[in-house]
Amino acid sequence: MFKRLKCCNAFRNTLFLFLFLYSFLGCQRDFLETKTNSYKETVFERFNPLWSWYLESSNGGWLNNDNGRFSNDDAPATESLLELYTLTNDVRYLELLYDIGEKMMNNDDINRKVFDEHRGNRILPGWSSIRYTKDKSRTIFLMDDALILIPMIRAYSLLKNTPNYKYAPEKWLFRAEQEFEEIFKNEWKEVSITEGYFEDTYYAENNLNMPTNQYAIVGELCMVLYEATNNEKYKNYAIKTANYLKKNFIIIDDSYVWYYKKPNQKYPEKIYDDFSHAQLVWRFVNVMYKQNLVFKKKDIDLMVGTFMKQVMNGDQIFWFFGGKFNENTIAPPELLYKEDAWLHYFYSLSEYNKEIKNTLIKYQFTRKVSYDKYSDYNHIAELVLLHYVYDLRYLN
Repeated sequence: MFKRLKCCNAFRNTLFLFLFLYSFLGCQRDFLETKTNSYKETVFERFNPLWSWYLESSNGGWLNNDNGRFSNDDAPATESLLELYTLTNDVRYLELLYDIGEKMMNNDDINRKVFDEHRGNRILPGWSSIRYTKDKSRTIFLMDDALILIPMIRAYSLLKNTPNYKYAPEKWLFRAEQEFEEIFKNEWKEVSITEGYFEDTYYAENNLNMPTNQYAIVGELCMVLYEATNNEKYKNYAIKTANYLKKNFIIIDDSYVWYYKKPNQKYPEKIYDDFSHAQLVWRFVNVMYKQNLVFKKKDIDLMVGTFMKQVMNGDQIFWFFGGKFNENTIAPPELLYKEDAWLHYFYSLSEYNKEIKNTLIKYQFTRKVSYDKYSDYNHIAELVLLHYVYDLRYLN
């Protein structure tokens, strides 16, 4: 599945990972469908080199979230490990998950004693970043912390009544609820009695509307908290967020499209979402649909249309929906298609449409990932581990 070639030039050392899923699994795809002891060992054997690449790309493991590495690399790693445990019941993944979870917990803002410059210079339960602010000021971004917390809470929910509970301790859930009370709920924007969304203090201060994918992921966090606690307040936040999201969808050619963020008076530009961030929106839609909340079969059919008509164009992947910036503006040639695109969160759409499954299987033959070995912004857990995991779950 994964071949790696090392290439050098004057500027950097780059590792290319050519992801040929079917050549990696070869003729054993049918074998992998049989959940036997051999299956468990085969999956782990093929996981090991991918895990090594992740460790190499993260310099042995990220130390903090200053550059968004916990949220964009370690969080996908924990998500991958939880999925692999679910598929194989192999406790070795839980051991790795626990280590990453504890590392992130022990390196939050409270333990590091760092101040949130956009929330009154307070030390808060969260993982602040300096990556996204224009002046490199430090603040917690709601989406970053939601991405970190979601797989940890899901691990707790899955394991809390099992002998493996020790690998997802209750303190993880307590920490998530603490942060929700101290930060998240204070940044809720009530639009109406049935609609609302979360908006970071940083965006509010700068009159920037919260990007669609970001409030969608916070909505997913609310649903995950509800599943772990049965506390209706989290469910209500998720429902109102989903209602607001759905209201901002636009139907074009039997598919949904939406803007990266809702235009406002200060920033009136209407820019369609891109293939990458749109996957986070789909994640939330799918979570709510599976709970029979807000989204119906018709919405799923329209999301299928989004993938087949607005993301894919034959074998190519549009950078922005339909190859356009908006309804009236075609993207320039350099931003029309994304050659090294990633589609892992869209894999779950294959549950609803066989054509999507076939499209994704074909896509696996040509996909490639490149990264700078010495960069502080690698996403190998997301771009490699999650692809491996979701291929096993959805495309086999």
